[in-house]
Formats: sequence, structure tokens, C-alpha cells
Amino acid sequence: MDFCHLKTISAMKYRRFTLFIPLFFIPVFTVNAQSLTIEDCQGMARENYPAIARFNVIENIRSFNLENANRAYYPQLSLNAKATWQSDVTKIDLELPSNFPPLEVPVPDKDQYQVYGQLNQLIWDGGKVSAQKEMIVANAEVEKQKLETEIYSLQERVNQVFFGILLLNEQLTQQGILEKELQQNLEKVQSYVLNGVANDADLSAVKVEQLKTNQQRIQMESALDSYIKILS
Repeated sequence: MDFCHLKTISAMKYRRFTLFIPLFFIPVFTVNAQSLTIEDCQGMARENYPAIARFNVIENIRSFNLENANRAYYPQLSLNAKATWQSDVTKIDLELPSNFPPLEVPVPDKDQYQVYGQLNQLIWDGGKVSAQKEMIVANAEVEKQKLETEIYSLQERVNQVFFGILLLNEQLTQQGILEKELQQNLEKVQSYVLNGVANDADLSAVKVEQLKTNQQRIQMESALDSYIKILS
């Protein structure tokens, strides 16, 4: 049993030693026969992130507010109307010489209406509109930076999941190697038992190790499936 025990430990050490090598050379994993790089995953996450639409909203609000601010420089035309009613009107009574023809002076109506327009043009406002426009642009940039921070956090999470998938893929590969070696050990120990070199306890020890390894593989496959669903 010492031989197979050393063999198992050797396999486990080999797994630990080679675990991280592929991560630095092949940053790709496959989903549904499609190879995905970390850039692919980041791009898909960004495109499908619900808050990404806020970029357009922020830009539209900025443009709208700037246009409103610029209207201060446009000529401002206002129309006003006024209606009045007088209970009494002015009358002019003139006594003319008898040789003058009669003179009729029109009497104004009691209802009077006035309509007039006013045109205003801003010449100088002391920099008020310019300052307002700068504030609008600055506020829009602040909102964009907040959104970029959210997206950066999203990309960090994508990176963690991506490399978690690579790590689990490599662990499963090494787990397969270990399971194969344990099966070979089992067959050897069975032969040793038949030849009287080993006993049933040695055989049970290898089977227990196989059971542990199988459970670890199931856990890894479950974790891998969960990680892939996150990026799907």
C-alpha cells in the first residue's frame, strides 16, 4: 500500500504544480463549441448591462439643457394684449358761431383694446450663460464617470468569473489525470491482493480515495456550470 499511497500523493503534487500554467498562455474557454476570450466576455457583459442605456440618456439631457441655455442669446419676442371698459367717455361740447357748419367730434367707445409686441435681445449677461453651460457639461461628465465606475466593477466581476472558469477547467483536467492514476493503482492493488502482497485494507483505501476524487469532480463540474451560466 505504501507504493500506491506514494503514487497518489505524487499525482496530487503534479496537479498542483501544473494548475496555473495554461492560464497565462491560453486565456480562452469554450461554450457550446464557441471559444470565448476575456475580451469577448467583457464586451458581451457591457452590451447586455441594463444601465448602459443611461449613456444615451445622459447625453440627451446634456444636449437639451445646453440648447435651453443657448436660447438666452436668441431674440425674445413677447406679445401683450389689454382690454379696458370705461363707464364714462370724454365728450367735447363746442359752441360754434352760427355761420360755421356743424362739427361732429367722434366719441370713443367704452370698450377699448390694445395689442403690442416687445422684442428683447441679450447683449451681455456677465458670463452667466457660459457658466451655466459649463455646469451642465460638468454634471454630465460626473454622471458618465459614475456609470463608468459601475461598468468597471462589472468587468472586474467578469474577470473573476472568467479566470474562475479557466481554473476549474484546469482542475478538472488534473482531476481526470488523478482519477486515471487511481484506477491504475486500484488494478495493481487488486493484483497484489491476489498474489498476497497486499490486503483488503489496502484495496479499501484506494477505493476511498477514488470516492473522494469523484465527489471533488462533481463539485467542480457544478461550480463550472454555475460560472458559465453567469456569463451566458
